[in-house]
Amino acid sequence: VMMRTSGSTMTEELILARAKVDSLANVRNLNLWGNDIHDVSVLSRLKNIEVLSLSVNRIASLKDFAQCPRLAELYLRKNDIVNLGELYYLQNLTNLRVL
Repeated sequence: VMMRTSGSTMTEELILARAKVDSLANVRNLNLWGNDIHDVSVLSRLKNIEVLSLSVNRIASLKDFAQCPRLAELYLRKNDIVNLGELYYLQNLTNLRVL
């Protein structure tokens, strides 16, 4: 049994490598499934992200997602979000269709 102590941070380098683009402004679709990520504060710099898959990570709050105005699809299955009140942060994401 593998013990999970602390998760990792979603970094600009990781995003650019996975999305195969040269700047965060060009990231529209990103899949970081199963990366043990808990810190997603870099989302505030992903202004054009539309499809984001972060299933099977360690995300506990949706606060940083509020900074992604174009987000249309957000996949967060199997994370550490325990409080449904976190959905409050998504209320102004008018393009969000899939959660």
